[in-house]
Formats: sequence, C-alpha cells, structure tokens
Amino acid sequence: MEKWVGKVAVVTGASAGIGEAIAKTLGKHGLTVVALARNEDKINRLSMMSKGKIHAIKCDIQNEKSVISAFKTIEEKFGGVDILINNAGIFNSSGLIDGSSKSWKDILETNVIGLSICNKQALRTMRQRGDNGHIINLNSVVGHIVPQNLAQSLGMYPPSKFAVTALTQMLREELRAINSKIKVTSISPGFVHTDMGLEAFTAIFDAAKPDMDVDKTPAGYLSAQDIADTVVAVLSFNLNVEVQELTVQSSQRVKQVNAY
Repeated sequence: MEKWVGKVAVVTGASAGIGEAIAKTLGKHGLTVVALARNEDKINRLSMMSKGKIHAIKCDIQNEKSVISAFKTIEEKFGGVDILINNAGIFNSSGLIDGSSKSWKDILETNVIGLSICNKQALRTMRQRGDNGHIINLNSVVGHIVPQNLAQSLGMYPPSKFAVTALTQMLREELRAINSKIKVTSISPGFVHTDMGLEAFTAIFDAAKPDMDVDKTPAGYLSAQDIADTVVAVLSFNLNVEVQELTVQSSQRVKQVNAY
C-alpha cells in the first residue's frame, strides 16, 4: 500500500457499515480519505474521530448536482481523486410482480445510475492527474447468480447488481480503447453483517417457505472489516496486475449462501 500513501481516496456511502470500515482502514494506511454520504452527522463524527485522516462531504448520489458539487469540492481541496470506492447502495424487497415502481427507481438510481455518475466524475479527475487511478465497485454475489429459492425476496436488488457487473466490464473496455492505465475492479461479497445485510437477511427468511431447511441465525456473515481488508488487498497488487472481479464469501457461510 506504500504507493498509495498521501493519495486521495473517495468512499461513497461512508457513514456506516462497509463504507465506514473502508474509510477508516484506508486512513490507517496513510491515504487522504474523503467520505461521502447523505447522513452529514455520521460522516462528520467519523471525520472528527479520524484525527484529520478522513474528510466529510455531504453527498446524495441519487442527485447528480450533489455528486458534481462534491467532486468539485474534492478537486479544489485535495487536487482530485486517485481511488474511488463505489460503496453506496440500497436494498428493498419490493417484488417485480406487484412492487412499487418508486422502490425500483430508488434502487436503480442509487446502485446503478448514481454509481455511474460517481465513476464519470472520478475518471475526469483521474485522467487529468496522469491517467492513473483505481475504481472499485462494490457489487454482490447476487449480481452474478440469483438463487432460485431466495429470488422472491430480493426484488430489484439482483437486477441492479447484475447491471453493476456489466457496467464495470463496459467501463473497463472503454478505458482499454483509449489506452488508459486506470484500473476497474468489481468486488462481490456474500452476506455482510451490516444494517443493510441484516435487512436483506430478514426479508429472505420472511419470504422463506416453512419447509425450507434454513439456519435463521446470522452466523456465517462476513464482517464490514472483511470487505475493507479485501479492498486493501486489491489495491496492494503490483501496478501490472488488475483484479477485474473478486467474489468474497465467509468460510463458514450459512446454508442459503451455498445457493450462490
């Protein structure tokens, strides 16, 4: 990680869970971390606790003007972006048969469109700073395979993550076409023990059939720190290595996760 010391890392959705763990971990490795989130109070507390290693900017990635403003501030204060961790995302279990179109739009506007807008803004500054940098999109195992016995409880979430898989690949190809040195990685965790992970876990078991052989305890979850450590591992590879897709599961995962 020595090559990243003093560089600028932007983490979206940094107010809690995986994003908070990533921001803290990158700060400990000597990076200048900019934490973006809608919850201004939480990221301000995170910034104050970091003793100057983490800087907070309020940003709603569903709002393009908010994203543009945040990245403009980052350029003015820190000179631009070297690493972008696209962590912000939402989950709801609104089904595709009779679910709310508002809930579908919320997921797609955050998990797909908002992520893409952040990529665009970060790439603009990365290219200005020597066409180097690294974008990491936090994806999901359900962005690759939808488990049949759980699909009814996941709604628009898997489609949004399948989109992240495709757009990560497309972005990499566009960068390759212009001979860019910027790297793009998709990290796809299984269940992670965060508020959103527990929400998804609850939705799955609420929809489960009585005869399903399931373990309703959260044992076997990954921790937020597990994902932060995975991000560090990806960033630690030599410059000639690009980790394109990485799937991460608990070694003691619960029975449902075996379906992935």
